[in-house]
This record gives sequence, structure tokens and C-alpha cells, in this order.
Amino acid sequence: IPTEIGNVTSLKELEMTKNKVNGIFPSEIGQLTNLKTILLEDNKLTGSIPTFIGLCTSLLDLLLNDNQLSGSIPSEVGSLQELTILRMYMNRFSGSIPTHLGNCQNLKFINLSDNKIEGTMPPELGKLSSLNAFRACRTDMTGNMPSEICNLTKFGLITLIGPLKISCNCCSTTGQC
Repeated sequence: IPTEIGNVTSLKELEMTKNKVNGIFPSEIGQLTNLKTILLEDNKLTGSIPTFIGLCTSLLDLLLNDNQLSGSIPSEVGSLQELTILRMYMNRFSGSIPTHLGNCQNLKFINLSDNKIEGTMPPELGKLSSLNAFRACRTDMTGNMPSEICNLTKFGLITLIGPLKISCNCCSTTGQC
């Protein structure tokens, strides 16, 4: 993705799914404050997500799954107040889930599966009253499922399948709540 993309300030949708796009995720995307959708699924993007992603405050959908992105998920993702879908599965992310993700009150769907994410489930995710599904299959997360998450009334499905390292009083033995 060329760095000049930051000059297209009126851009509302960036879709380059399954285009064999390689290279790093450019920080210049943070200049695209009108951007509603980033669809960069199934490419060969590398490097980390720049903290400048937090400047894309109009962003509704952030789909970066099936790439080779690494590093931690930046806490600045929590600045994306309008975000409804966050799909980052099948990458090389590490570290823990940022607690600031709990600020994204419009989030309906999160998929962080097939990454090296570790640590515990942040109780702040219990503030996501619009959340319908959370998937974190095949991660290195451990600990107990916070009661704040189990108590979400609209919550449809939590999937934490294999190897299940999180215990949960509200989940069945299959790893689904």
C-alpha cells in the first residue's frame, strides 16, 4: 500500500481483499479521518498496526484477518468509538487484548482467533453492551472469564475453542457460552 494513500483524505472505503498486497500497514492511513471501512483481508501484510489507526475515528469495520501482521494490538483501537466489526484473526499478534477496546461501545463482533494473544480477558469488554460475538480460538489466553462479560444481556456467543485455557462459570464444556 503506497504511503501516498494518506493524501486521499476523502476516501471512505479501502478494500483490497485477496489482492496479494504485501508490505507494511502504512501509518499514513491514520490521515484518512473519513474512512468508514478498511477491508485488507487475505493478503500478505506484515509489521504492526500503527498507533495512528486511532485517528480514523469514523471507522466502522476493521477487517485485517488472514495476513502476517505482528506485534500487539495498539490500545489506540479503543479510540474507534464507531467501530462495529473487528476481525484480526489468523495473524501473528501477541501481547494482551487492550483494555481500551472496552471503549468501543458499538462493537458487535470481535474475532482475534489464531494469534499469540495471551493474558486474561479484560473485564472492560463487559462494557460492550452491543457485542453479539467474541471469538478467541487457538490463542494463549488464560485465567477466568470475567463476570462482567458473562453478565452481558445481549451477548450471543463467546467462542474460546482449543486449547481452552480460560475457565468460565457461564460457559459449557465445549468452550461456547
